[in-house]
Amino acid sequence: MKKSKSSTATPERRQRERRRLCLPGEKEWEVWQQGSDGRWHFREGDRAAKASELSDITDYAFPVATVTVSPFWAVSEDPDLIPGLVAMRLESLGLKPEPPVGKHWDYRKLEEDGQRTLVLATVLEDGRPLDLPKGGAEIFDLSAQLYAMPRNHIVLWRELGRWVAAVTRNGRLIYSQGLTAGRLDADAAMELRCLMLQLRGQGVADHFSGLVVWGDLDEASRQDLKTLESELGIEVGQESRPEPLMPEAPLALLPRAVAEEDALALRRKRIRSLVMLGAGLYLLAVGAVVLMLFLEKKKTENLKTEIASLDTEWILQTQNRWNSLQPAIDGDRYPVEMLHRCVMPLAKVKGVRLLLVTIDLRRIFIRGEAMSSTAARTYQNMMVGEENLNTYEWTPQSINVDPETKVATFEIEGKYLYAAAESQ
Repeated sequence: MKKSKSSTATPERRQRERRRLCLPGEKEWEVWQQGSDGRWHFREGDRAAKASELSDITDYAFPVATVTVSPFWAVSEDPDLIPGLVAMRLESLGLKPEPPVGKHWDYRKLEEDGQRTLVLATVLEDGRPLDLPKGGAEIFDLSAQLYAMPRNHIVLWRELGRWVAAVTRNGRLIYSQGLTAGRLDADAAMELRCLMLQLRGQGVADHFSGLVVWGDLDEASRQDLKTLESELGIEVGQESRPEPLMPEAPLALLPRAVAEEDALALRRKRIRSLVMLGAGLYLLAVGAVVLMLFLEKKKTENLKTEIASLDTEWILQTQNRWNSLQPAIDGDRYPVEMLHRCVMPLAKVKGVRLLLVTIDLRRIFIRGEAMSSTAARTYQNMMVGEENLNTYEWTPQSINVDPETKVATFEIEGKYLYAAAESQ
């Protein structure tokens, strides 16, 4: 594809330079490139045996033999009624396709005459396999609509090895079909005569100024032209096939296969969009969590800095003073409660009794006797590990054993951990 060298080319011009037309040629498919001048250009090497071998196609022309056209007079001039009348016409002829996706029929208004409108309906047969290029095609039309033809003429040319015929009325295409005859002989003349009678009977073409054959002909084919002229009774000539001209308003046709491919591509695009949206939301959530953690960490650091700036000694003093009030305001520090907790271990140790228990704000002093030094030491250890008295620092004293009675005397002292606050 040739690109414009001008960096100031308009979007319309760049769009034209990108358009590629897939057109049925005499024997093979041809690729025509639209240039900056709007004309279509063909290079001899741009051919393919099948349209499916081509890609990067924007415009596609259906071969005449693969499409059915039906001209008729619609009894109305109201443009809003024409589509319904065309649909009724096709349905009555059994031509109206009903594909699940795509659009297989459309029409063109050719002229108006009083209270009626001449319409040419174009139909793609539903379910008929079509040789389509690989994706990308956006505009679909009939190949016979892409040529400028003489007024009120029959035009013959070869498409993909088959003769096709087109008929014009006032310079506009009114009918087209593929011929069964392999040569332009008497059989072809009979087909064309039937075609002319049919169009006259429908009232859509009543005058034929002549017949033109497009393309190069060998000697035998040129002799066949004389046969056509004598059989049809009209003047027959021969010309080169012109270059295509895209109509200003192409038909709104969309083959089912293309529509299904477009729908699949749209679904894939939506899935990709949903996946990207999900990934974006996930990243957003992760970012929000990271931001929240960062803010919490920053808040913690600020609190640590604020705490570090405070007078910690003053805080400890205040805490100690508050703890020193516990014997008066905390039921767990009442002297009777402390005595109860000192006596509780006696239930677990046999042969131990307390002789003296002194309790004040700063200390608890205990003197007792036991039947053995083991029992005395057991009681001392239990007091050191007593959870209910963990606000005291316990110091067991020595144990003395009477040599005669074997009775062990012991002492243990507990200092209140927050007693230092009383002196503040």
